[in-house]
Parts: sequence; C-alpha cells; structure tokens
Amino acid sequence: MSHIQAAWNEVVKDSEKAGCYYVVLYSSQRCYGGPEEGGWWYDSNELIEYKVFTTEEAANAVADKVREVAKQMSIDSKRQMDRACLDSLEWLDARGLDADFLPEPDGHEEYYVTVTDRLPEFDQSKPHYE
Repeated sequence: MSHIQAAWNEVVKDSEKAGCYYVVLYSSQRCYGGPEEGGWWYDSNELIEYKVFTTEEAANAVADKVREVAKQMSIDSKRQMDRACLDSLEWLDARGLDADFLPEPDGHEEYYVTVTDRLPEFDQSKPHYE
C-alpha cells in the first residue's frame, strides 16, 4: 500500500459507510405444470420493482406503506381468480360439460415486499419442464 493510500485510510477510517437499502416488490404465483403423475405445480416468482434508499429507516418506512398496497393487490388478485373460476364453472354448467373440459387454472398472485442491503437479483428463468 502506498503512503497516499495509507494517509487516505487514516483520514477516512471514522467515516460512516454509505447506506444503500432496497425496497423490493415481488409477486409469486402457483402454476399448473401439467397432468403427469396426477398433476403437478410449481411456484413462479417475479421481481416487479425496486427502489433505492440511503438509510434503512427510510427504506423500512416506505416498505411498510408498500406492504399495505401489496396486501390489497393480493386480495384483489384472489378475488379476480375466484370470479374467473366461478364464471368458468357457470359456463361449463350451462353447456353440460365436465370441469376437465377446461385446462387447470393457475393460482392467484401473491405480492410481498422485502428490504435488503444488496442489489436485488432474481432468476427469471422458467422451469426446465415447461
């Protein structure tokens, strides 16, 4: 280490580490993979959005607000799915068809929020069996 680096390190040794906190919104959905072996399911997860904050306190304050929105989004998604399933059942019933006539629907989306000090990374790849 050079004398310039040593002097630099001595001067800045008491400085505060710069904060970098991420509020991250994710969605998760249970998806139907296929009818093999009695049917199988997998979880599909997606990073929706994130925002950077300089302090953990600011990130947590915003995360609390986003959690309330995410909770309502999850409730709305469940209601929409329930309504779509009911509409499908009524459509089948009006035609005298079995439920197996239509493909298995995927589950509703659940939204959740995290606070992290690392840049969010998320594997967007699909299962190999799709």
